[in-house]
Amino acid sequence: MQAGAALNEINILNKLLIVSNRKVNGAVETKAQNSQTLFILSILTGKLWESWKFLQKAYFQSKIAKNYNQLLPEEAKKHLAELKAYFGKDNLIKKIIGLNIFQTAIFLFFI
Repeated sequence: MQAGAALNEINILNKLLIVSNRKVNGAVETKAQNSQTLFILSILTGKLWESWKFLQKAYFQSKIAKNYNQLLPEEAKKHLAELKAYFGKDNLIKKIIGLNIFQTAIFLFFI
């Protein structure tokens, strides 16, 4: 249930990100759009990180993974391996989470 809710939130944020990148006219609208996009990206990044941490705890570190991993389709196993590989090394999400994103977004907004 919690995983489904997280997936819905990620999908909504992804759609908001797409909508926020429409073509605008003028410097004021461009700055507002950039600010909105950075804000949505910061929330999306946080949600992706929280979802990964949840997946680690609720699935990978539980008996569920031991019992059901072998029953997953090959494509699902491949995608889980890709997630582990991505989050198992330095990546953009880890870097952004390590920053105080709101200060960074404000800093980038004025550059």
